[in-house]
Amino acid sequence: MKRQRFENTFFSLLELFSGMVNSMEVTVEMGKHVMGRDCFSRFSYEFDQTFQRVRRKYSGGDFRNECKEAFSTFYDSRQSNVDHYFRTLYHIVRFVDSSEVEDKSVYINFLKAQLSSLELKLLFYNCLGEMGSTKFKTLIQKHGLLDNLRKEILIDHDHLKLL
Repeated sequence: MKRQRFENTFFSLLELFSGMVNSMEVTVEMGKHVMGRDCFSRFSYEFDQTFQRVRRKYSGGDFRNECKEAFSTFYDSRQSNVDHYFRTLYHIVRFVDSSEVEDKSVYINFLKAQLSSLELKLLFYNCLGEMGSTKFKTLIQKHGLLDNLRKEILIDHDHLKLL
């Protein structure tokens, strides 16, 4: 009975998460709109641009601070678009982690299957920023949420060493 209750809640949360992603809408240049999962292409582009501006301020490969500042700057500019995304994702992972269900990896794998490459990229950099570096990073590492992250998608392959 507990497992059935857990699964009902978990799959409802996944449905909520999927609906949230599908309902995302971002206005880009000249009033053009990007919707759904396509928003993450725009977010990734904006993060890359922000990172390049921040990188110019640092010398000597201070990757951790570059990443932290770049993600913080990006997050501040897109908070209304991404804040609820990261909070919802965090709560789903925390829900699974704190449950009494035995094989948590089955449910985490369902969640991982929902995440695109660009979502994983932003999740990675979120873990290096102030917001995600404490509680969320620990859960992400514990459950291998970034196992499918391709290093080619990162701004710099050396960033993998930071996590």
